[in-house]
Amino acid sequence: MAFRNLSGQLSRRSLDIHFRRYRYEDTRDLEIFRNILLTFQAQIPLPEPCDLSLWIDLLYERSIGCVGILKEWLMRALGVALDEGKPTLHKRHLEETALLASQCERILIEAREGEVRLNEDDASRSRLRNLLGIGDAITVPADGQAQRNAPVRAKGRCARRNPKRDKIGLPEPAYA
Repeated sequence: MAFRNLSGQLSRRSLDIHFRRYRYEDTRDLEIFRNILLTFQAQIPLPEPCDLSLWIDLLYERSIGCVGILKEWLMRALGVALDEGKPTLHKRHLEETALLASQCERILIEAREGEVRLNEDDASRSRLRNLLGIGDAITVPADGQAQRNAPVRAKGRCARRNPKRDKIGLPEPAYA
């Protein structure tokens, strides 16, 4: 995100691809997250299967709904279980290898800031239009519905020539 608007050339040659995190409050996202857990669970190379869905709250909390963080965490936990010679993954392995709550909090804050920066709002569009001199700014009242304002035109003097159009200097000599 820091490099996204570093220069105009970089902005026009880049493409933002947002792999959004899964939201716990969204039932569809939570179901997808549960399915991802089952997919990872099937890939754990231990003799006895474990049921990761039993610890979905912990797994979501310390991965903040990001699959990449979850995958790395499960790999760390698997490493501990293999080092100990355990036939399955236990909750203790997950707890020992989880990111600290303060680390997850920092990651979540940064993720939310990034999500806000990826979303275009009417205020940024209005600033762009003003910079371009388009004139009809977009305002957002308290009800959240965008409205267009007509361009503001300066009051001029009707039927009078603009002095900037007149040539300044000596008139050209007339030839006979």
